Amino acid sequence: MFDNLPYFVTINKKRYKINVDFRRIISIEEVLKGRKSKEYKILYVLQNFCSSFNSIEPNTNLYNELIKKFMWFYSCGKEDYHQKVGGSKKVDEIYSYKYDEDLIYGAFYSQYGIDLYEEKLHWWKFKALLNSLEDSTEFVKVKSYRAYEGKDKQMLELKQYWKLPRDENEKSRQEAIYNALK
Repeated sequence: MFDNLPYFVTINKKRYKINVDFRRIISIEEVLKGRKSKEYKILYVLQNFCSSFNSIEPNTNLYNELIKKFMWFYSCGKEDYHQKVGGSKKVDEIYSYKYDEDLIYGAFYSQYGIDLYEEKLHWWKFKALLNSLEDSTEFVKVKSYRAYEGKDKQMLELKQYWKLPRDENEKSRQEAIYNALK
C-alpha cells in the first residue's frame, strides 16, 4: 500500500525523471480542459511531465509509452481513479483548481497545517490529502452544494450561488449577444 512514490518512469528498461509537483500536474490538467489543439495538449503534457522529453523523437513508441505513463501517474497508479459513475449523463464539475484555489488552500492549511504556496507536494500525496478533507472545510461544503441534486430550495440556491463560471469563450459570446440586445 505504501510503496515508494514514483519520481521516475521506466520505458524499455530506461528510467526517465518526471515532474511530480502537484502544481505542474494541475497546470497540465488546466491545459487538457482547454480549447487548444490535441497536438498542443500532447506536447504540453509531455514537456511538463518528463524533463528529458526534448530528446525524444515525436510519434515513436517511446513517445506513445510516455503518454501512457503520464495517464498512469495522473490517475495515481489506479486505472479507474477518475471515472465518473452514472452512464452517459453529463456530470457537472464540482470543483476547479483555478476558481477554488483559495478554498483548497484554506482547507489544507486549516486541516493539515500545509501552506500550499510554500510546500512541495508529490501529486499522489496532494490528491490523497485533497480527497480526505473533512466535511467541515468550506471547500468540501462548496463541492457538496455543487453536487446537490435534490429539491430543497435553500440547497438549490447555494448550488446556484457556488456554480462554477462558464468557459471564458462561452462567457464572452453570451456577453456580446447580451450587449447587442441592449
